[in-house]
Amino acid sequence: MSQALSASTSSDNDAKADQIAHKFFNKFALLVADARATQPVLTPRPRLDKWFNLETAETDQFRDALRSYRALSSSSPAPAPFVVNVVLAVPELSNGEVVVFTGDDGQRVPLRPTPEGILLEQWTLAFAPATTSSEVVPLSTVYKHAIATFRSLYALLRVLPAWK
Repeated sequence: MSQALSASTSSDNDAKADQIAHKFFNKFALLVADARATQPVLTPRPRLDKWFNLETAETDQFRDALRSYRALSSSSPAPAPFVVNVVLAVPELSNGEVVVFTGDDGQRVPLRPTPEGILLEQWTLAFAPATTSSEVVPLSTVYKHAIATFRSLYALLRVLPAWK
């Protein structure tokens, strides 16, 4: 009986850990997108994601990309890092217009051919399984540390040059 209880507790903990990890990846994507999007998501009453004590408008924009991060405890090998690219879309230019790059020396260099987009930032989040299982960190501690991490990320996103 105790082995069955232990096995169900272990699978419950794995399920909770997987949920926290998936929500971590999701919140990461939502924060970066919210801080970098120039146009708000057009939904009448967006659902709010309140995970990690930080409210963000929920969107299905990353649903497919985050699918492989739903069950990290049973993923073998670990999924590829999750990457969010912040790209400046270059509109169609009329005659006489050109995109230029201004270097540190102040010199302007035209970009030819005109790019469709310019990569401003690249954010990468990778899952790495623990190398030893000697010290088990309670899930409540993991969650609390994630709260601090996301508060820091929220602030960082608003002081970097690509902020809206």
